[in-house]
Amino acid sequence: MDGQLIVPQGSLLVLAGNSGCGKSTLAERLFESHQIVSADFFRGLLCGDEGDQTVTGQAWSLANQLIQERLLLGQTTVVDSVALQPRDRVSLVKMAQRANTSAALLMLWPQLKIVLMVSLPGPDKSLRLRF
Repeated sequence: MDGQLIVPQGSLLVLAGNSGCGKSTLAERLFESHQIVSADFFRGLLCGDEGDQTVTGQAWSLANQLIQERLLLGQTTVVDSVALQPRDRVSLVKMAQRANTSAALLMLWPQLKIVLMVSLPGPDKSLRLRF
């Protein structure tokens, strides 16, 4: 296992997993802060408390706008999200498709020492994870 994560310019990577599983830490270690989109950040902007779940809907509304614009501009975008249910990820995949780019889901289950990578390549791009 070499742990190499290759994310082409302009693609979408969704980091998913339970709260506290290391999504944010992984994102911060591997990507620039301007590449990471998180509902926590937008909750903080909206009400001053990143953990306030009462504004989650509004936070995701703002986050989704930013995600779509970044992808349309060809910017690599990393979404830090619980996104455990397929329905939570459908709109993200559709955004990548509208931007004609690739999308991948990286699910983290650290308690089981499991990482699952699902890649949906775009026309000329691919995402690869080797372990």
